[in-house]
Amino acid sequence: MPQPGLTEVASASPRKGVKKWYTNVGILLTILISLIALSMAALMLLLLPQSSEIIRFMQWRMINAKSYYVEANAAYQGGLARKDANGTTRRSDEAVAFSSEGWFDRRDPALPKTQQKFDLKWGRTDPLAFAGEYARAGEANYFNFSQLPPRMGTLHFDEFRNRWLRVNVKRLLSLIDLPLVGGEHPELKDEDKAYLLEQFRQTPFVGVDEKLKTETLGGVRTYHYKVRPEILFFKDYYVLAESKRLGREFTGKERIAADAFFADVTADDGEMWIGTRDYFLYRVRLRFKYDDGERNGVFSITANFTHFNEPSVMDIPSQDVEDVSQLVESMLPGIKAHLPLAKEGLVPRGTKVDEKTGLPATAKAVFEPA
Repeated sequence: MPQPGLTEVASASPRKGVKKWYTNVGILLTILISLIALSMAALMLLLLPQSSEIIRFMQWRMINAKSYYVEANAAYQGGLARKDANGTTRRSDEAVAFSSEGWFDRRDPALPKTQQKFDLKWGRTDPLAFAGEYARAGEANYFNFSQLPPRMGTLHFDEFRNRWLRVNVKRLLSLIDLPLVGGEHPELKDEDKAYLLEQFRQTPFVGVDEKLKTETLGGVRTYHYKVRPEILFFKDYYVLAESKRLGREFTGKERIAADAFFADVTADDGEMWIGTRDYFLYRVRLRFKYDDGERNGVFSITANFTHFNEPSVMDIPSQDVEDVSQLVESMLPGIKAHLPLAKEGLVPRGTKVDEKTGLPATAKAVFEPA
């Protein structure tokens, strides 16, 4: 008599002629496809660019953009504390606000163009205001002011409103040595320009703190990042670019000045929006703090970019333009005195200074009382 359970076991044993599952072509094919799909998915995750790589690629894309439209807003708010002759510390508030929008067009390397509307105000109480248009074609620079202060010192601005004014920027920069531009230094060689562009592309100016939810800006899907400006890399690139411009290494005094300035700058926070398909920068917001012991405040900038590599329509002035380069030249010493990284030599060598006004002789007629 058969024991209980043996019949079931016998019936469950494989019969002759029944194929095992691992010999079934259909099952094996399904498993193989599934494994390939999983492998491809894992490989895609490995090959997808990381946040830092996306930002580096964005920098390269922006460098090579032939044209784009930009809207920018920059602002500084802070104060200046100084001791008077009696040793009393007095603090004065400071504020600067700048906005601009317009086209940049570099499709013709020999004749790069730009046209912008701008609005600049500085001073917290009764601020000085400058507003108008700026246009550039090649090395020709033009301004048309719709708003100017009535006067600055003894200089009246009434006659300079609502008319195109030409400024020989290249000539002015040759007279005064400013960081990254100006001076009598030879122009950068093509290989130096290419080297600096490549270094700009590779330099991690910002670090990614957090990848935020993907957003749509103006119909464009963008990666959204919370970023942190890397002050050390800003300084290193400044030193590199300035050394190339000067054609030599920094002197000890120049390096100390650069170290001191960037040591006073602290990164606060920032955000970036980068296109998921074209990797162009569509929006950036950065915020810095500055404190040198006397002056302290907060600087912020926001910029929006659109219309990449699209044709631009610019109205560059060609007639009824007055050259005011000599007037601006007379104002250079005062302008340069307010720039933290400006070098020595406010007045070009060989320029005679008026004994009464302390200004270059070329400025005497301009600054005489009305």
